[in-house]
Amino acid sequence: LPQKTGVYYFFNEKEEIIYIGKSKSLRQRVMSHFTNLKSVKALEMAGQVCRVDFQETGSELAALLLESEEIKRHQPLFNRRQRRNFFNYGLYSFTDAEGYLNLKVEKTSNGQNPHTSFANKEMGRQFLFKLVAQYHLCQNLSGLFPTSGACFQYAVKQCLGACLGIEPAQSYNQRVKEAIENASMPAQNMIIIDKGRHYGEKYLVLIEGGRFSAAGYAEPGQMQAMTPAHLEGLLKPANDNRDARLIISGFVRNKRVEKVIPF
Repeated sequence: LPQKTGVYYFFNEKEEIIYIGKSKSLRQRVMSHFTNLKSVKALEMAGQVCRVDFQETGSELAALLLESEEIKRHQPLFNRRQRRNFFNYGLYSFTDAEGYLNLKVEKTSNGQNPHTSFANKEMGRQFLFKLVAQYHLCQNLSGLFPTSGACFQYAVKQCLGACLGIEPAQSYNQRVKEAIENASMPAQNMIIIDKGRHYGEKYLVLIEGGRFSAAGYAEPGQMQAMTPAHLEGLLKPANDNRDARLIISGFVRNKRVEKVIPF
């Protein structure tokens, strides 16, 4: 097992995959499963492992996307629920008693799916401030500066009065929905470039229309024409889903990739 980034697989005696995980250090993470046996689940799983396999990915983004896809495909016994512990905070929404959509940034939990996620709470709040300013939302209803009266944005004529019930919930909620859609993916069309598995190689992700379109690896000579049409022929088609979009948007928003090219 190498001390490199990738995805690992545990097999039982029937050659069934019973667990899939990812790590920035495959060797260290796999070994920890057999040394930190602090729960019944850990003991049970370690006792069933008969073989270990792995795939190097180079990029941590590639590892998370591969892990997510492989768990969905194989549904291993010990992957009860894929945890997104890389991003500890998420953007959530709820409807209050008056019918207004509220936004909030709080710790991620297994029971809720955030619209997007962040490495920490401050990053989430900074992003929410930008959404509030861009879409003329209410700071009260976004959990930024909750008060019993008008919000500061209303005082400077940036909020249209949802905090006072002046703006109808229907028109306010429409802007909130537009903000949420914007939050789900930083750009509707972009090419993401990250490190590959060896020197010179790059991991590429293609986003088209806000959807996870394709991904894969390319050598320097293959990246001379960085156009969607060229990349679609070079990369493998991706399975677009909510989890993949959350992973990608989180990495892009937190600047954890080498480069992003909007188009």
